[in-house]
Amino acid sequence: MPSDLSKILLEFAHVFKKLVGLLPMHSHNDRISSLPNQLPVNARPYKYPHHQKTEIENLVKEFLKT
Repeated sequence: MPSDLSKILLEFAHVFKKLVGLLPMHSHNDRISSLPNQLPVNARPYKYPHHQKTEIENLVKEFLKT
């Protein structure tokens, strides 16, 4: 690994550390406003190839563990 990259990774190690648990609370929450009594949009799920489906499921399992 180039020495410049090593220096940057060491200097900003707190940025690259693995997240554990939920993100901290923020001073505000974002909202998506809609009309009163409006039903959610009915949209078809995304279609993706089988090899991507397996990887997505593995990632979701890993995220749920943390």
